[in-house]
Amino acid sequence: MFNTQDYVLISSVSKDEKYLNYSNGFIKRLTDLNIYNYEIEYIDLPKDMSHWSDRYEYKRIKKELICLQKPNIIKNKLKKYNKPIICVDIDSYLLSKPILPKREFDIGFIFRPKKVLSVTNGFHIWKPTKYTYRFLDMWGYLCEWPEFTYLSDHHRLYHLINIVQEEQKIKTINWECQIINLFDEYKDLYIEGLNRQNDNTSYKTLSGLICQIRTKQNIETIEEQNV
Repeated sequence: MFNTQDYVLISSVSKDEKYLNYSNGFIKRLTDLNIYNYEIEYIDLPKDMSHWSDRYEYKRIKKELICLQKPNIIKNKLKKYNKPIICVDIDSYLLSKPILPKREFDIGFIFRPKKVLSVTNGFHIWKPTKYTYRFLDMWGYLCEWPEFTYLSDHHRLYHLINIVQEEQKIKTINWECQIINLFDEYKDLYIEGLNRQNDNTSYKTLSGLICQIRTKQNIETIEEQNV
């Protein structure tokens, strides 16, 4: 029989009324599904945010504090539990209990080609492998880059995956991370948060930064082989 102790389900939420309500509903749904092996990261917002009149500036700061911390939160939970992590957005709704894929993999995403951002950011699975940690470090580095203030963690993840997969095809980088598509297993498992908007920001500079990371990755790989 499947045991939810095989993984830890995680999410993160800001301490404001709207998202705390999402959190309450999320926890209730986990209880309904008999999922008790979970952890939700509650993140404080600066007290002075309530005085800001510029809603775009409010969203930017909140994004930096919450969304752009996702890679680090996932990495910290992997280190804490040393078992697979299923990361689900707090405003999503699980239709059934997640199970771990039987296939070999490091990271699992749901890819939906018809979407503008073909990878879903509301549900992914991470195993505690060195390749997973390397990917999270790269995603985290992108999320810390100050020039892309208005790009979400989702956009940064999407472009990182595209670059990595392209490099795997043409074999210009020694990238052994196994990224699998969870679409068949999980396409009907959850309803993604409806509280999303598309961002039409240009990605040229972001792609350039990923190329820098790719070059750095090659150097690190060569150094590892020479040790």
